[in-house]
Amino acid sequence: MTITNNGSTPDRLSCVSSDASAKCQIHSMAMENGVMKMRPAESGLEIKPGETVMLKPAGVHLMFLDLKHPLEQGNTVAVTLQFEKAGTTQVEFPIAAIGVSAPGAATGGTMMHGGGMMQMKH
Repeated sequence: MTITNNGSTPDRLSCVSSDASAKCQIHSMAMENGVMKMRPAESGLEIKPGETVMLKPAGVHLMFLDLKHPLEQGNTVAVTLQFEKAGTTQVEFPIAAIGVSAPGAATGGTMMHGGGMMQMKH
């Protein structure tokens, strides 16, 4: 998923809910002492004015915790994203098999991914 802030002020993104999981978070990946570490972005993901951020495997990504049911290939997952300034938006992501990359995404295993462009204005 690619997000562009077309506004004149920074905005902050958080994952509010998913129809497939009890919790939805934004996670980041970073190398620390030669080890790749993943951690939740507790205060959300800041997107500066004019900045484009891509969420993808092995980078900043959405994490669904405590799944309510298995994610089945060919179905979709509805997710509610909350922007601090731009408000709430509902997104549908297609579910793909592990090892299938989203168009434009780096190669890597993922169970759920989405493609497309979301433009924010506020």
